[in-house]
Amino acid sequence: MFLLLRPICRLQRIQGHMMSSKAGSEVLFEKVGNAGVITLNRPKALNALNLTMIRHIYPQLKKWDKDSETDLVIIKGAGEKAFCAGGDIRAVTEAGKAGDSLAQDFFREEYILNNTIGTYQKPYVALIDGITMGGGVGLSVHGRFRVATEKTLFAMPETGIGKRQPVFLSLPEGCNWIASLEKDLVDLKSPSNSDVAQLLDSYQEQSSLDAEKPFVLQEQTEAIDRLFSAGSVEEIMENLKKDGSAFALKQTEVRPGIVIKHILKNKLTQKRKLL
Repeated sequence: MFLLLRPICRLQRIQGHMMSSKAGSEVLFEKVGNAGVITLNRPKALNALNLTMIRHIYPQLKKWDKDSETDLVIIKGAGEKAFCAGGDIRAVTEAGKAGDSLAQDFFREEYILNNTIGTYQKPYVALIDGITMGGGVGLSVHGRFRVATEKTLFAMPETGIGKRQPVFLSLPEGCNWIASLEKDLVDLKSPSNSDVAQLLDSYQEQSSLDAEKPFVLQEQTEAIDRLFSAGSVEEIMENLKKDGSAFALKQTEVRPGIVIKHILKNKLTQKRKLL
């Protein structure tokens, strides 16, 4: 589920019982009421994701998943420019040149984290205000709920998809809408996914901006679901060639990364249904 909010001012701190990691940490964990709140805290680096952050987020999600006093998880980025501008590619590249195993460790553990998010049993809400790319996409879209703002710049450069701005909803102008939403989320008592969806829907009903604009891929949705439903790159490429439509043939020219992304998404969806 996607929700789009109007531009926001600096998030107001929600008062309540909080459990925080040490100041200056690259990722902060707070307990606000019965909500676990993750803040990516590298604003000068546009909250780029590194291996240290992954190794902190993964066990914390596991801990909250088993904690009877944690009912939902919220993830957001520090600063006003980005949710997460992707993986820390500079560190990964330099490690690769030096023969270090960081690159392999980073991607392996990142995808394990993404799978955990995609199969998370408790409501998981990503507030993707600002730049959201690559690894930031992994931290958000695999979860059940994503809240975007007009400042959201959404991209998967690894796959050659290019920039995509998800325009699904906006709220009336003002700087307190996303802070108000966050407060309402943490005030929910033992919420189910349907409870969170109902709350987000209540915000959506207050918006009309871009309501008349159709989803940019609406005409291709059926074809995407049908053509990319196979379990291997070879089968997907065969589906595209057999279809023969201009849309399908164009996809055969795209780098394999986009195909792999669709396969991973399908497998995550299938695993979630099994669970």
